[in-house]
Amino acid sequence: MKSKFVVCIGAALVDEIFISQNPIHIGTSNPSDFSKSVGGVARNIAGLLAQLNHPIELIAHFGNDSEGDWIIEKCREVGIGLEHSLRNEKSSGRFLALLHPNGELHTGASYSNIETEISPEFLQSKTDFLETAELLVIDCNLSKETIDWLLNFSIQNNISIIVEPVSLSKSKKMKDANWSNVLIYTPNELELDELDEIQHKENQINNLLKQGLKNLWIRSGKDGSTMYNSEKTVHLAASQINIIDSTGAGDAALAGWIHGWLLNFPPEKCLQYGHTLANMILQIKGAELENLNRELLDSEFKKYHLQ
Repeated sequence: MKSKFVVCIGAALVDEIFISQNPIHIGTSNPSDFSKSVGGVARNIAGLLAQLNHPIELIAHFGNDSEGDWIIEKCREVGIGLEHSLRNEKSSGRFLALLHPNGELHTGASYSNIETEISPEFLQSKTDFLETAELLVIDCNLSKETIDWLLNFSIQNNISIIVEPVSLSKSKKMKDANWSNVLIYTPNELELDELDEIQHKENQINNLLKQGLKNLWIRSGKDGSTMYNSEKTVHLAASQINIIDSTGAGDAALAGWIHGWLLNFPPEKCLQYGHTLANMILQIKGAELENLNRELLDSEFKKYHLQ
């Protein structure tokens, strides 16, 4: 069976992670352990899917600097295609996270030039390539104008598209979006509220599905996650694991779900693969699994889910 081609569009960053050694105190220095890894939502998803042997192209921005060199090297190590990415004199992006001792995010800060550099005009020059994709995966690090352009492009070319909201502030870019061709949207409850905070949660969900959204996947941390569509609602509890670092766990969950979708697995199994890959990321520092392959993922899957 010929593999389906996926294009991920969004951020590729340097992640700098500080894990506080003690309960965090505001307004003062907190002694921490430190790790550095390659990150960015779109890049994280692309990297995991490439390791799982899916053909992947990443469209992102890289600076002509040492950070750009390093991110590009890391992308190529796992087999991510970069032919259609952009590199120029603008600085490469960074993400800094401060985590509680239990690995949960306390706060983060990000810097990136992606909003101005990966523009509708830039993507217009890539339409011949984009038309070959089986699936587009985008993150809300992109500008609202670029997101809207990609949503319309996916409709015009009948290409499924997945949207990752990234964060509370960036999820606002999906207000008044055209949902009619979106395969899956992946907010937590706070990010869902940014679309219409007046509505009751059930009404919010029904409204999005009525507008054409195929699947709404709400992540609830230790309470698991729930997938909503027009046919049914499926909840999956979180596994009991020792969390080291939550960075990239949501990206891994989505990559696991996409892996299952590309292999034509049933919806419930796709959700289970999403949780499995997230569990693997939660138990390491950073968002990279150096030895990931399909055999390892299948082995981990059997630990958490009965077949």
